[in-house]
Amino acid sequence: QSGLRSAAMGLRLLLVSVGLAVRGSLLSDSQKTLLQCCTPVERSLEVVNNNLDMLGPGDVMSPPNLRVSGISSGCGMSSHPRSLDAELRATSRYKSDDPQQNGASGRMMRLNLNAGSTVDLTLKLRDSETNQQVQVRQLVLFVYDLDEAAAVSAKGFKDFHLSQSSVIEEDFRNGDQTWFASQPLHAIDAPTDPNQLSKEQRDVTVAFSFAEVDGVSLSFRVDSSKSHTFLFSIIACSCCGSQVQDEIQLYDSSSFNGGNSFNGGSQDTGRSQQKELWQVAGSRTCSGSEISWDVCPTLPSCDNCVPQDCQFAAWGQWYDAGGCTGLCFRHRGLALPNNECGQPCDGVQEDTKPCLKRECAPAHSTDCMLSSWTQWSPCKFGQRERNRDVAQQPAHGGRPCEDQLRQVQACGKAATADCKLNAWSEWTTCSCTCGMGWHTRDRRI
Repeated sequence: QSGLRSAAMGLRLLLVSVGLAVRGSLLSDSQKTLLQCCTPVERSLEVVNNNLDMLGPGDVMSPPNLRVSGISSGCGMSSHPRSLDAELRATSRYKSDDPQQNGASGRMMRLNLNAGSTVDLTLKLRDSETNQQVQVRQLVLFVYDLDEAAAVSAKGFKDFHLSQSSVIEEDFRNGDQTWFASQPLHAIDAPTDPNQLSKEQRDVTVAFSFAEVDGVSLSFRVDSSKSHTFLFSIIACSCCGSQVQDEIQLYDSSSFNGGNSFNGGSQDTGRSQQKELWQVAGSRTCSGSEISWDVCPTLPSCDNCVPQDCQFAAWGQWYDAGGCTGLCFRHRGLALPNNECGQPCDGVQEDTKPCLKRECAPAHSTDCMLSSWTQWSPCKFGQRERNRDVAQQPAHGGRPCEDQLRQVQACGKAATADCKLNAWSEWTTCSCTCGMGWHTRDRRI
């Protein structure tokens, strides 16, 4: 039990190192030296494979994932950290017109997403040598640069962490999925080092902590009219030191039951805030301060709400989805979200139109065609003939030729002559001399 508490305490101290508050309490910088558990290795990530959802820009024949090495899973400064890979896969359709942005930048992973689109992802931890999936005691997922209406959600997280002046708010909740997004604001320079964040960069950063996991499910969403490249990093802890020398008193975050006030994530739960002893490894003295947040009990109700209606952003450019789908798409995000008394946006955020490419057009049928007749041949033996050929064969289901290719005709009329008989000859002698007899005569042509 003391080891698990030490691990939890170590994650709190790591979050403080980038200026984020743990729900219900915030530790001072002087307390960072109290613990050496789950210290991340200071080295850049290396891209192992870059072909998320078969979009590249790496080898398109490689597995459809984005995989980086260099994730450490250590047990403190005195132990050798275990080298892990982070494997990202899309579980819904992934849309990016610029997958060249995907990969790693220093100690952060990068993922580009089209305007007006959402992608669901799984992030798994794997042993760099054996490729086996690895479970860790504690895991923290940092997502940076959530400006210009970019949003992130995660499932199954134990806690979330924001800066005290964070502009990130809960967008909406759906089952076990919670979205976090910032109000539309001017673009803030993206961080280059997660340990060197400015105040403005911390205010658009959110961290999710998980316990006893081998990976997480998360989603990214872009509501603006242009694409966004998400930056995120991971800290994993597989174990912590067992030697416990002193104790430090901190508020138990379980007494702050989630809530809707996200500058610290606290909420009045209707019960007293009980303190609990948190054991700290490797320390002999305690120093520093802590801050606790709670709702103000005497504030008046907000009945004088001024409506702010939702407004759509301008439509983005039409683009071809690829292949021979016959459709082009365009998207639009939200230029201004509504407040609690304003009207929500009513309309579509994705539009389509027919745009059949020339190379994808279906072939048209072609009928058979005959050539013209030749001239009649000279008359021979009282007849003559003429011919024609097939000028165009039928194609793609066209009708065949059915007419004749050769004709024959009578010709050359002869001079006429009537038949004529010569004169009759004399009668022959009668065959009898008495009674009845017969005699003949003839004539010739």
